[in-house]
Amino acid sequence: MKLPNVDRYLARRPENNRGIWRLVGAVLSSRFFMLALLVHLLLFLLWGGSVIMTYLPRAEIFEPNQALLVLPPPTPPPPPTKQVEAETKEVRVTVEPKTQVRRLTVDRPSDFVKTPSPRITQQPRIKDFKVKTDLSRQIADAKRARYTAVKNFQAGWGVKGRGRNTKASFTIFKAKYQDGDWNCNPNDVPNLLFQIRKWSKDRLQANEHTEILDVGTEQLFEIKPPFVYLTGHKDFTLTETEVNNLREYLMLGGCVWADSALAGRRSRFDVAFRREMKRVLPDRDFEEIPDGHEMFDTFFPQIGLPSGMNFYQEPAEMINIGDELAVLYTLNGYGHFWEAKLDDHNDVDTRLVNLGGTNWGHTYGPHWAGQYSGVVFRNYDNEHVKDSYRFGVNVVVHLLVRYQDKFIMAK
Repeated sequence: MKLPNVDRYLARRPENNRGIWRLVGAVLSSRFFMLALLVHLLLFLLWGGSVIMTYLPRAEIFEPNQALLVLPPPTPPPPPTKQVEAETKEVRVTVEPKTQVRRLTVDRPSDFVKTPSPRITQQPRIKDFKVKTDLSRQIADAKRARYTAVKNFQAGWGVKGRGRNTKASFTIFKAKYQDGDWNCNPNDVPNLLFQIRKWSKDRLQANEHTEILDVGTEQLFEIKPPFVYLTGHKDFTLTETEVNNLREYLMLGGCVWADSALAGRRSRFDVAFRREMKRVLPDRDFEEIPDGHEMFDTFFPQIGLPSGMNFYQEPAEMINIGDELAVLYTLNGYGHFWEAKLDDHNDVDTRLVNLGGTNWGHTYGPHWAGQYSGVVFRNYDNEHVKDSYRFGVNVVVHLLVRYQDKFIMAK
């Protein structure tokens, strides 16, 4: 029988190599393998030199149309500096009556001789010159004359000392004006005066009996009170005589202290008081009193503005004449707290006391009693009442001493 071509081919090979050549022969005799090999060779010849794709670098942090950052070549190191030897020279110095020769070795003059820098003279500013002109003398004389008048006006108060050591004798006058309920809290000022005497141990001789002062009469200039106290709920209008008297009184060193009985802004009393003070001082406006004002650090040190009725916390306001307080306006209804009298322990006195004869009653005022009648004021308690008294005492002391430093200028 005739052998296949592969078998005939392997028959001529040694016995030890026939396994490998049998595999090679089987591959070469396969028509499919040879056809696939020819196709790949053909494709390689046709497209072996063509570019199918090109690799592009990925610009991750660059925006479109943004140039790449090309760093310049590194700067070559500087050439080594040459060491310059110090020059030497001989200097012959002749000393009489002896003759000697000394050898001096010096560096270059530029190394140790400093050229003196030009001296710059500061140019004086215009505001540094205070030229005494006729106008400046007139202003200074006017200030001196005003402080002298204020000192004469306040001479009867007998003010001495500062802070807790302040001594004075005075009476607070509650102002009676033409319209309005000016005496809506009849016990507010008497209780405040009583507490001033008690806490100052009578160094502040505050008259406990409040006098009613008609600001439309000459009483304002005959009695010369330290300040005039106004309060109320209603709208009111001052007469022309009251406006003129208050203006002159403020220029002489007096003060108007108003406490709104309707806590908050835009009440009837608030609108009326601002309007009437604009008539008294038409060229001045109210401004808020800053937290660091002197009135918060007089008798009681570093107190703040206390909360008013029902936690109202409107800032106190003022109008100054020069640098001194002339009009004080508190919008939080502190007079309601002063209606409650304090006992020996500085708490609201809730005892039943003899009011005279067979008349017995309480001194805690109508607002404290509101908790029994059903009308409750949310923060009418011991702490808020005492805070209001402390603030009132500080204000009174400040109004008494605020001009003392200016009286030195009057001399």
